[in-house]
Amino acid sequence: MQTSWLQDLKFKHIKSTQVSTSVLAYIDDTIWIAYTKNELEQIINTASSFFQMANIQVNPLKSILITNSPNTTPINFINQTITPYPKHKPFKFLGCWFTLNYNQKQQTNLILEESNNLINILKTKQITDKQATYIINIVIIPTLEYRIYNLVLPQKTCNQILSSYLTVAKHKANLPRSIPNSIMLNYNIYSIKNI
Repeated sequence: MQTSWLQDLKFKHIKSTQVSTSVLAYIDDTIWIAYTKNELEQIINTASSFFQMANIQVNPLKSILITNSPNTTPINFINQTITPYPKHKPFKFLGCWFTLNYNQKQQTNLILEESNNLINILKTKQITDKQATYIINIVIIPTLEYRIYNLVLPQKTCNQILSSYLTVAKHKANLPRSIPNSIMLNYNIYSIKNI
């Protein structure tokens, strides 16, 4: 982070300052970024002493170690050994799925699974077609949009998700499955959003 300001208006002397930070936190999610294992251990020691001083309880069992280094060795955090997370296995941070090997297939499968779970819940509820439309537009689609913030879903997957929630909406509206999707997506009729 950097900022600059005029120190003297008459002579137009500009002064600036810059601060670097190696921590990103959101409520109870924290990322520590370091270039070396020693640097990470220093950050962890500083954080551990702060946690102890501020009486903050941290569950080290929920911590994961992500590294792109070929030499992966465990680290200690609050009397727990944390082994490096497999590069191919997706991990979740702030609601989005990430992998280190840039293979989005697993992330896509997880999002498709979550979509199917949400749609199956909607399918079992005794609600009207308008309520189903509302839930799709206000709950399901924004949830999926947030989950895919860091990746682009293949068109086939988007069509699969669209088809599944339109099928439920048609069922709730007592319409045949063969009715064109454009009726459900039409702004003047149901106005269901397309993922």
